[in-house]
Amino acid sequence: MSKNIKKLAKKMGQKLWQSYKYLKKNKSNLQCSESLDAYIDTFLKPLIHFFESMLTSILENKIAESN
Repeated sequence: MSKNIKKLAKKMGQKLWQSYKYLKKNKSNLQCSESLDAYIDTFLKPLIHFFESMLTSILENKIAESN
């Protein structure tokens, strides 16, 4: 595994751990959100970007495969 991938994986692990702590503190916001946007805004931005990128990549690959 290259050094860049290891650094990226370590950084992602740290961000996920920070998100866990943050989400645990804001549990009530997740349970009683008024809208989907309010629910999403409860998450830390790096976590939102990670999942958006992952899902976009999956969608793009599925579209390319089906064409």
